[in-house]
Amino acid sequence: FYRIAERTADHNAVKNGMGDYIIATKRFLLDQAEISQRYKKRLKSLYLSPDEIIDMINEHQS
Repeated sequence: FYRIAERTADHNAVKNGMGDYIIATKRFLLDQAEISQRYKKRLKSLYLSPDEIIDMINEHQS
C-alpha cells in the first residue's frame, strides 16, 4: 500500500513541476543525511529512486 501511495504522490508532484525538489530531497536522504543504514534501506524499499523520478520527469515532458 505504501509503495503505491508514494509512487502516486511522486507522480503528482512531478506533474506539478516539483520533480527537481523530490530528486534533491531523495539524494540528500540517501547520500548525505546522517540517518541509520536501516532507515535508508527502508526508504529505498518504499520510495522511488532519484533515477526513477528522472525517468518520470522525462516521460512527463515527452
